[in-house]
Amino acid sequence: KVKVGQALTYSVTRSGRAVVLDSPLSLEFQGAPLLGVDLSVLGVERSTLHSEWDTVVGKSHHVLNHANEIRVSLEETNAPHRRFTLIARAYDDGVAFRYYLPRQEALTRFLLTKESFHFRFPGNPTVWAANHGSYTSAQESEFDKRAMSSIPSSAIIGLPFLVRVDPSLYAAITEADLTDWAGMYLGGERTSSGARLFQSAVLHGADVAVPVRVSLKGMRKLHLEIGDGGDDFTFDHADWGDARLVRADGTGVFLSALKPLAATQGFGILAADKSVGGNPLQIGGRRFEHGLGTHSKGEIDYALTEPFDRFEASVGIDSETQGKGSVTFAVYGDGDPPTDASGVVTKLSPRPDGGLVKSETPRYSPWRVVLIGEHAGDLIESNVVLNLNPPCAIKDTAWIHPGMMAWDHWWSGDVRMDTATDKQFIQFASDMGWPYQLVDWQWYGTFNSGDADILHVNPAVDMPELLRYAKERNVRLIVWLYWSDVDRKLEEAFTQYEKWGLAGVKIDFMNRNDQEMVNWYDKVVKLAAAHHLLVDFHGAFEPTGYNRTYPNQITREGVLGNEYNKFSNRITPEHTVTLPFTRMLAGPMDFTPGGFINVPQSKFKQTLPTQVMGTRCHQLAMFVVYESELMCVCDDPAHYKGQPGLDFLKGVPTTWDQTKVLNGEVGEYITVARRSGKNWYLGGMTNSAARTLNLPLRFLGPGRYNAHIYADASDSGDNPERLTQETKTVGAGDTFTATLAVGGGIAVTFTPAN
Repeated sequence: KVKVGQALTYSVTRSGRAVVLDSPLSLEFQGAPLLGVDLSVLGVERSTLHSEWDTVVGKSHHVLNHANEIRVSLEETNAPHRRFTLIARAYDDGVAFRYYLPRQEALTRFLLTKESFHFRFPGNPTVWAANHGSYTSAQESEFDKRAMSSIPSSAIIGLPFLVRVDPSLYAAITEADLTDWAGMYLGGERTSSGARLFQSAVLHGADVAVPVRVSLKGMRKLHLEIGDGGDDFTFDHADWGDARLVRADGTGVFLSALKPLAATQGFGILAADKSVGGNPLQIGGRRFEHGLGTHSKGEIDYALTEPFDRFEASVGIDSETQGKGSVTFAVYGDGDPPTDASGVVTKLSPRPDGGLVKSETPRYSPWRVVLIGEHAGDLIESNVVLNLNPPCAIKDTAWIHPGMMAWDHWWSGDVRMDTATDKQFIQFASDMGWPYQLVDWQWYGTFNSGDADILHVNPAVDMPELLRYAKERNVRLIVWLYWSDVDRKLEEAFTQYEKWGLAGVKIDFMNRNDQEMVNWYDKVVKLAAAHHLLVDFHGAFEPTGYNRTYPNQITREGVLGNEYNKFSNRITPEHTVTLPFTRMLAGPMDFTPGGFINVPQSKFKQTLPTQVMGTRCHQLAMFVVYESELMCVCDDPAHYKGQPGLDFLKGVPTTWDQTKVLNGEVGEYITVARRSGKNWYLGGMTNSAARTLNLPLRFLGPGRYNAHIYADASDSGDNPERLTQETKTVGAGDTFTATLAVGGGIAVTFTPAN
């Protein structure tokens, strides 16, 4: 439901149950008033969309695209009378919203400075949130379980964002059709009792300090914001001189002595009793012994752990800028969280040159998406994100092949970049029947520098010989590249790689999703398609369905994956059974499964060769549970040789005709069945708790099947590399019992008995 009046709001219900409560939405452009208030309706158009299409690669081959759509055309009742359209689509398993900005005199070229799309949920639901803490992030974070109200407004929460609205209703926020726009994050919405206590005018570098004195009575949280003055954030060295919390008796505490709940800013780090440049605080020639040195755009949250009467400070731009810069200061206070609702609001990744999105009308924004299901697993089956993207733009897709890929000794040991080493991995890929071998970093020597040359080959690597050796064994090579090295020689390199006969490229370390970087992804993928190259982005933001339009963008990282076992203790069984319900909702994820040095979680240590927590079957199950049409297998051939379970990796596909989530609870366990042709594959994983799962086999359909089962052994909790194998005949009327060890799993292939 969309409501229009003094404010523009929307709400979402499913079968009469509230999912999203009335939530406002608005846009802000440089040099213009807020767009989203005081509106009148020019017209409403309703339609039903219905189509069917086939994926090139994906989690399901045949996709139904059925939705009801409404287009609400709006105009401001006050000058400058800008017009826009809010478009909403309702699917059985989700809703989506976007803006259309038509060409008009009052809105031609624009700089978007803020997008506020709120998501307010009933009560204070449990959420799973990945706080990346920065807009320059590889998006490799845990999805922590927490209460919605605990998310500060200064947080930078990545997508997808999973919400348990109630025990039988789940929702996930993400985005789709992200082109020529800034990527989206989320921050905590200030509570309904929150209020803006102070807002400065635009202050410039030579201005004197402006006093701030606001009441904090009844407040439980203090929120400070530093804006860029509407231009850009250059020289925006913003000081909060003598910022302190004052009690009723006049005593107080300086903010510089307190640890904030969260703090973000566009340059540098929060400084205590110094400017962001490291100098004594000074505004307009006036010195301050205490205070905060910050920078636009910035946000800082403090918990008020005791009653305070007021907040005092003197604000302005530090004199170290020598009169440069322009900023705004704002102070908000929040009282007790409401009991009826809590929410989050969009935050877009800023451009390096200021603002969020530079463009001109007519323009569509990306889709803001809420996936909805009765069970968390329902969201995994959804194709809403793909349906919101344009159809495939590649006329001939016959060259786009999914498959498994060997990985040359980075993850599981020290880097040895030479011809002999890569030949070992090429031979291993050939023996396994895999189509690809990844030649990772250092193959072209120096990287991420002005001297790096992605057309030059490290003298230790005989590239023509590797290409010949691989072709002879029916294996194709994919090469790793540092993104900035690619940027200098993009067209020349892709032309050469096609001549070499490379299958694709793995491009790494972008670590941004601002508008410029989003456009760079688009340029790379289109050029790669023209040269018949697959693309695997690492150091990447979450997928947004672009792989429907350009399926040569075959997988993407943007996930806290198996490589972290090499240098952290973070890849726990709890993490690995949370990812399918969170990060994987956005699309394919290059987690790099398949670690075969399996140890109990209690005995795990960071060592070479690299260990993984949990059982062998836990790792095998990932090849079914996790979606990645290009599946990079992480371990060394020496660790696979003669090992139980290796034969499963010879036959498991990486693209599917059908996907069914049989059961699961976020962070607890999951079982997924996927069909390829007439065969079905099942993967089940559990966290650090052993459990027994009863799995009805209704998904099999008619007929009998031979089920070859890879299961945890009775002692796999203590000896995780052990597993059992058996084959039995089953049918759709049977129920299969799976006993999973601590950190355990199960993998099954079902082939027709006839």
